[in-house]
Amino acid sequence: MRGAALIELGRLDEAEVELDRVAQLIGRKVAQAHLHRARIYEKRGQRARAADELENYLREAPNAENAQAIRQATRKLRSK
Repeated sequence: MRGAALIELGRLDEAEVELDRVAQLIGRKVAQAHLHRARIYEKRGQRARAADELENYLREAPNAENAQAIRQATRKLRSK
């Protein structure tokens, strides 16, 4: 949640570090972190990286309730 809050504050570099730290601390990947990383990359204008993170999210959470919306967002990011 700290990483998400840092994104909202526009502190993208700190948010990215925080999201990486969470994955290291718990010793496994966290699907939700991919969504937040996608937001960071999209705000930076790194659309391909944002789309990659959304695809990573779907790999870790293939049955997510928002899977269809994530797929649409991925297509939109890749189309521009």
